[in-house]
Amino acid sequence: MHYYLLYDKNIEPQIIKQYSLLIYKHFHTHPIKKEFYERIVDFPPSSTIFLLTGDKELKSWLHFAKAKDFTIYIIPNPSNPLAQKCFHLPSSFDELLSMQTMTFHHLTYCNQEILFTSAIIGDKRWITNQSLFLSLIKNFYNIHLFKTFLEIKNQKILTASLLIEAGNEIYIKEKRQTFFSDIPPGCFKIAALIFAPISIIEALKLRYFLFKRDKRFLPNGIGILKSDNFTISTDQELTLIRDNTSPVISKKITIKSIPVNLTIITGYPSCPKDESDNIRIDRLPKDEELITLYTKRTLPFLPIAPEEAFADLFKKIKDNAKISIEYTVLLLISVLMATFGLFQNSSPTIIGAMILAPLMAPVISLAMGIIRFEENLVKNSMKTILISTFLALLLALGFTNLFPIEHMTQQMSIRTNPTLLDLGVAILAGLAAAYGYANSKVGESLAGVAIAVALVPPLCVAGIGLGWENLDIFYKAFLLYLANIIGIVFAAGIMFYLLGYASKRYASAALIIKLLLLASIFFPLYVATQTVLKEEQIYEQIKYLQFKNVTLQLDTIQYHKKGATLFISVLSKKELNAKEKEEIMQQIKKRFGEEILIISFKQIL
Repeated sequence: MHYYLLYDKNIEPQIIKQYSLLIYKHFHTHPIKKEFYERIVDFPPSSTIFLLTGDKELKSWLHFAKAKDFTIYIIPNPSNPLAQKCFHLPSSFDELLSMQTMTFHHLTYCNQEILFTSAIIGDKRWITNQSLFLSLIKNFYNIHLFKTFLEIKNQKILTASLLIEAGNEIYIKEKRQTFFSDIPPGCFKIAALIFAPISIIEALKLRYFLFKRDKRFLPNGIGILKSDNFTISTDQELTLIRDNTSPVISKKITIKSIPVNLTIITGYPSCPKDESDNIRIDRLPKDEELITLYTKRTLPFLPIAPEEAFADLFKKIKDNAKISIEYTVLLLISVLMATFGLFQNSSPTIIGAMILAPLMAPVISLAMGIIRFEENLVKNSMKTILISTFLALLLALGFTNLFPIEHMTQQMSIRTNPTLLDLGVAILAGLAAAYGYANSKVGESLAGVAIAVALVPPLCVAGIGLGWENLDIFYKAFLLYLANIIGIVFAAGIMFYLLGYASKRYASAALIIKLLLLASIFFPLYVATQTVLKEEQIYEQIKYLQFKNVTLQLDTIQYHKKGATLFISVLSKKELNAKEKEEIMQQIKKRFGEEILIISFKQIL
């Protein structure tokens, strides 16, 4: 048995002597000491070589010696930190000599160069230790995926990725153990992680997860490979960083684990010999159109869902956009029920009509049609909504003409005072409705959405207004109906956009259309809101006017170009004389200033 100690020329003599004594202590023979150079491999077979040198020199020597039948001990020292990580060496050489450890008979290569730790392919910015905030500021508008061709065991896979990290199986698994927790352990293969966030949000989740190890932020777009070798190629130049050294540019990168004759002593206690391959790429981009989109432009802020991801949802929404016999029957029943409830002033009846009404379905379909720029879906949805509106108005009008009562109930009055608050409720309901449609787990909550933002009751009140030939009631109720529809369409579109269902090309244009729709209803609602607020102020002022044995009652307010006319009744139990009437009138005029006042005095018994 021959023992050799190869040392770097920069190592001090006393250190060389120290290691020589340690070798003698464990092997009872003095090693032959030689100054290291990379091609010094002409030793007798079965020699034991102790290497006291740096990482760069080690790589070169191992490459030239890989066919030799040597046993290799790498002496840990400050100049070979990568080798220490790769072979899990303890900080003390004496400790390594005393351990019962496993041996390596494989070396990892990346493009013909030995790899000790990992190779990073793509964009290194997302795994460097800079702060998340700085990373966001620097890279927010410059995040691209690159088209990636993977060749693994005669399989050719097309995907897109932001970054690939690969290396020796043990090292990668130890570093990224969260991702490999359910992968059978092994030692002698290549492990790789492919990171392919499909939006800026996903990229930030990835960035956060890599450093915080918080499973709540485990992002989508993660691929896992475990194999003897694989090749990554692309149609553009990639940045390759091996063992955290200076980057190089390459279009094709091959990483492989090759068997060698060397026996390399490591610090690993043991290693299960799992020889199976593991390829998990189902969460990587597969849709060619999306891959092209992600590689030609910067990542969108929010993800874009592939067609197959929402095929069932889209079919359901397309079906809901079309008018059918079942839809028409439910609509007519709900309109009649709501009209009955309005005349009865019955909340339970109206709530039943809200739940029964199918009008929400084509409104949600319209939202999807706009956000996806689907012309047929928009046409069908609009057609269904317009026909539904006409039928509901006609039915409510006809019932009102048959019913000989012209009395505004509280339930009717509620729906003739639309404000911006109603638009806010419609927006929240639209968000909930779209989320419910997209997520079957919360679909049961859609009945609550229908109650929160009722479409049929204000439409019925508008029909009642037409039946009474009262355009003021019709306008206010129909304004509420339009506000509900536009609010739902706007918010549902936003939710579909957030969930990734927007058009790949026209998402921005669709959002502009929705903003214009919202703006179209905002101004009339703002005016109506100001009117309601003014009425509240008038009612409050009426309360502050107090006279002995007299009650003031605001009967109605009529609005016109010059302002408003207030119809006020002065109620008293006894007949008021002229002086008392004049005093009351002066106080009312003083309170309401320039408003036109119609004051009537009534004696109540």
